[in-house]
Amino acid sequence: MGTVSEDLLRDGRKAFENGLPPDGDYDTYSSELEYTSWGVVPNTQVVVNAFDNNLSSRQFQDIGFDGLSDNQELSYFNNYVAKDPKSHFRSKCFN
Repeated sequence: MGTVSEDLLRDGRKAFENGLPPDGDYDTYSSELEYTSWGVVPNTQVVVNAFDNNLSSRQFQDIGFDGLSDNQELSYFNNYVAKDPKSHFRSKCFN
């Protein structure tokens, strides 16, 4: 079928999972990341269209469209989710 891009947000940035920190340490790689209202995207150039060769990196790179783990999403989008107390996400994650 070919390669399907996960870069679907219309934010003018190229999101790619293998550009995220291979060890999950966003502080160390802060100069290579950009925080947006949608999440986190790498600000480096795509070199290859694959995950890091180190298998332990997969858990930190295969995390979704916003570039954030579940726990990071809870804090990153907390203000948005808190505005809707009936939100399914809020009831599932904050209670």
